[in-house]
Amino acid sequence: MSVAARARCSGELPRSEQLDTSAPRCKAKEDHQGTPAHHAPLAHFERHCPQRGMVMILGLDGYTLVHVAISLIGIGAGFIVLGGFLADARLDGAVHTYFAMAVATDVTGFLFPFNGFLPSYAVGIISLIGLAIAIYAYYAARLAGPWRSVFVISIVATLYLDVFVLIAQTFLKNPALLALAPKQSDMPFVVVQAAALVTFVVLGAVSLSSFRDARR
Repeated sequence: MSVAARARCSGELPRSEQLDTSAPRCKAKEDHQGTPAHHAPLAHFERHCPQRGMVMILGLDGYTLVHVAISLIGIGAGFIVLGGFLADARLDGAVHTYFAMAVATDVTGFLFPFNGFLPSYAVGIISLIGLAIAIYAYYAARLAGPWRSVFVISIVATLYLDVFVLIAQTFLKNPALLALAPKQSDMPFVVVQAAALVTFVVLGAVSLSSFRDARR
């Protein structure tokens, strides 16, 4: 760690970075990252000394860790529901858990700092629409008639979207995978996502023909 970095972590900022309260431009201007000028020293301090700011676990801040945990629980419950489709079994507990965790995943995803409309927002919106349809088919329509097929398709589609995002985030956060596919248009990334899509299409088709248990 450099001398300057040690000084920042000890709580001392270089004179050039200390707040000049006499400068009127600090009242309205923002730095190049959108941080108000009178908060710039604090932001700089937290970037260089995260252990003195937000708690970090496995490289993730607390809120991100909660979001990831909810997402993984939801995906796990979703695969249990999918297994029930293939075995022609109603796994109501897993369905309730999947709905709760999948909705929570999408909602918490929208609460991250907004930096423009990203593809992840579009995925989240589509996922929430699919979940709303599945929830209606399950609780209101009670899987009667065509709603059974609608329910299966909605579950498989929303679970696929969660897996799609998980794969994308894994490639972004894992150094080895990021080096292998630094852009999400690189062949390794495309191959993995294509394999996931084909797998879910096949599982969805089999689920439609296998899941006949619409009893409550």
